[in-house]
Amino acid sequence: MAAYPYKALSLPHETRVLTLSPGEGGDKLACGLSHMQIDSPGQYDALSYCWSKSVSHPPDIDFDEEYPVALYGEGINVARTVRLRDALGDRNLDSFYIRFGGVLPPEEAICDGVTIEIGGELARALRCMRDDKEPLRIWVDALCINQDDVQERNEHVKMMGSIYSRAAKVRVWLGDEIGIELHADWALSRISAICEEIFTPGSDPAEMTTKFLRHRNADGIEWDILGGFLRRSWFERSWVIQEVANAKEVTIQSGRFKLPWDFFHAVISILRHLRIDGVMNHPNGVKAVVMMGNLRQERKESNGAPVQQPLLELLEELRSFQSTIPADKIYALLGLVSPREEIAADYGKTSEEIFTDFAVQQLQTGSLDILTHCVFSPRPSVLHDLPSWVPDWTRPGAVEPFRIRGLRVTAAGDTKPQITCIDRASGTLKLKGRLLDTVDAVDDKAHIPWEETDDIFVIKPNPDGSPPEFQDPAQRNLRRNEEDRTRIKASIDNIMTTIVFPDSRFTWEQYEAAWRTFMCNQTRENEIPGPGYGPCWEQMMAYLSSRKHPGEILERMGAPNLPFPESQTPIFKRTSPSGSGARSTLSIRSGPNGDLEQILNDIDTTDDEKEEEHFAGMTRTMMGAHSRWCYRRRFYRSGSGRYGWTVHGARNGDAVVLFYGCDYPFILRDEGNGTYRIIGDCYIHGLMDGAGLGEEYPDKEFHLI
Repeated sequence: MAAYPYKALSLPHETRVLTLSPGEGGDKLACGLSHMQIDSPGQYDALSYCWSKSVSHPPDIDFDEEYPVALYGEGINVARTVRLRDALGDRNLDSFYIRFGGVLPPEEAICDGVTIEIGGELARALRCMRDDKEPLRIWVDALCINQDDVQERNEHVKMMGSIYSRAAKVRVWLGDEIGIELHADWALSRISAICEEIFTPGSDPAEMTTKFLRHRNADGIEWDILGGFLRRSWFERSWVIQEVANAKEVTIQSGRFKLPWDFFHAVISILRHLRIDGVMNHPNGVKAVVMMGNLRQERKESNGAPVQQPLLELLEELRSFQSTIPADKIYALLGLVSPREEIAADYGKTSEEIFTDFAVQQLQTGSLDILTHCVFSPRPSVLHDLPSWVPDWTRPGAVEPFRIRGLRVTAAGDTKPQITCIDRASGTLKLKGRLLDTVDAVDDKAHIPWEETDDIFVIKPNPDGSPPEFQDPAQRNLRRNEEDRTRIKASIDNIMTTIVFPDSRFTWEQYEAAWRTFMCNQTRENEIPGPGYGPCWEQMMAYLSSRKHPGEILERMGAPNLPFPESQTPIFKRTSPSGSGARSTLSIRSGPNGDLEQILNDIDTTDDEKEEEHFAGMTRTMMGAHSRWCYRRRFYRSGSGRYGWTVHGARNGDAVVLFYGCDYPFILRDEGNGTYRIIGDCYIHGLMDGAGLGEEYPDKEFHLI
C-alpha cells in the first residue's frame, strides 16, 4: 500500500488539516489533507482519541478462550459461549470484543486519491463523526503529522497547545458503544439531581456528604457502571490532558452516544469534592476529568496563559497515565507549562536518555526534589537500565511523594545539597547525607491495589451466582464494603500487635509516638497536633478494625484499666467506651475517600453534647491527616524503635537516610560494593525537623545506582 506523499511544512507556522468527505454507513472513508496556517487557521475541529484500543482490559483476558455471554431484549434471546476474538464484527457481540480490550483492525481510506491504511479506532471515530451531507474539517494527529518525519514530530510537540486552543471544538472519542453508556448517563443524572436537592449556599462538604449518602435515591446509583465508563482508555492517556485543557468547547462521544463535557465534569468534580468518588473504584478517570476541567478553567481565566503548576508536579499527578512512546509522558505536558523548562522534544533520542536528561537538569538547578519521585514499583518497566535516581515516569508507585501530598517538614534542616558526582555513563549519582536508621519491621497486611479488576468488565460471578452487571448496586456496594473492612482490620491488627507493641509490651511513650506517626505529626493544615489526640486515635483504630469498643485495643496490649496520662487527656473527661461498633453504608476505604462522617456518627464519647462535638472534631482532624499523609503507605518500625511510613517494597534491613538539602528522608537498599538503590521517600517519627543532623548520625557519601 502506497505511503501518502506528504509535502513539507513551513514549521512552526504551518500544520495540516483533514477534510473528511460526507458519507453514510459502510461507505469507504474519503478525505484530503491541506496546509493550514497556525495563526489564521479558519474553522476546524480537533480530535482527541486513543490510537490503539478504547478499553484497558484486565491482564488475564485471553481472546482465544471461550466465555459465556447472554443477550436478551427485543428480538433477541441468546445464551452461549463465544471466543472473544470471534465476537469482532458480529452485530450482536461486537461490543463484547471492544469492552474487553480488543484492538480494532486497521482500515483502508482514500486520501487525495491515495489508498492509505488508518488505525481501527480512528476509522470508527471518523465514520461516526462524518456528516452525510457536509464535509468535516478536523485536525487528526495520526494523519496531519508525517509520523515518519522526526523533525516534524519534534516541532509539533511545541505546536499542540496552539492547535487545540484554536480549534472551534475538541471532539473526544471514547470508542464504540459498549452497552453501558445510557446507564452511565442515568447515574450522572441521578447524582446531579441529588446534589441539586441537598445543596444550600455555604454548605459544609462533610454535611453534604452525609446528606448524599443518606438520600433515598443514593443506594440505587450504579457506581460500577459509572466506573466502567471512566475506565475507557482515553481517560488514562497523557496527551488528552492538554487537548481538553486548551479547548474552547468539548464534546464526548462513544459510538453515536454524546455527552456534554461541562455537565460530565461538574458531576465528577462534585463527587471528588464530597470524597465519595472512591466507590467507583477508578481514581485515574476521576483524576483526569477533574484535572482537565480545572486546567481548562484556569487557562480561561488567564486568557490562555500557561498554568502555574511546575512540570515536575504535573508529571507526578499524571504518572499513572499512559503514552505509546514513553518520552511522551514529558512531551505531552509541555503545551501546558512555561517557560517549557528548557526542554526540547527530540524523538531521535531514546526514552531512557530523555528521562535521564530531565533528571540531571533538575539536579543541576540545585534541588533534590526529583529524587522524591523515585519509587519502587512491582510493575515491569518498558525501559532498560534506568538508574534508581531517575524517575521512571511510565511506572507509577502506589503513593504520591510526601512533597506532592503537601507534608511540610525539614528533615535536613537548612543544609544545601552536596552532589559530588553525576556519571551518566555508569548511571551513578553520588551525594552526601546521614545514615539515620534501618527498617526492622514492615506491615505487610495493608491492601495496596496495583491492578484494579473489580469492575463490570471482568467475568466473575457474584456470591449468588449472578453476573456482576445484574447484581443490585446496593449489594455490590455492601460486598465491597465488607471486603475493605476485612483488609483494614487485618492490617491494623498486624500493626498494633507486631509493630507498635511487639510481644504485647505497652508503654504510653510508644502509644503517643504511634498516634503521632499515624498522622505524620501534622494535621492536614500542617499544624503540630496537641497531646489530647491520643484518645481520638484509639477511637479511630477501634472503628476501622471493627472492635466492639475502643478500649479493646489497649486491653489486648496489656493496659486494660490504665487512665490516659494527664498530658494526653483532652479538655473533656474520658468515659468508659461503649457502643456496638460501626454501621455499614457505602465503601469505607483506607484512602482519602473514607466515609469520615460515618465514623464520627458511630463514635460514643461523653454525655455532654459540647464535649462530644469537640471530640468528634478532633477525630475528624486526625482521620483527615491520616488519609492525606498515609494513603497507600506501609507502617514500619526502625531498628532503634522509631515508627514511620514507607512506600510499598521496603523490607527489613533497608537503610533510612537523609540527603543534605532535601526535606524528606529516604529508604535505600544496599546493593553491595558500597552502592544503594532508592526505594522511595519515607517518614520517620522524631527525625523530620532536622534532628537527624545530630552527631549520633554518621555523615556518609551515598553512591546511588
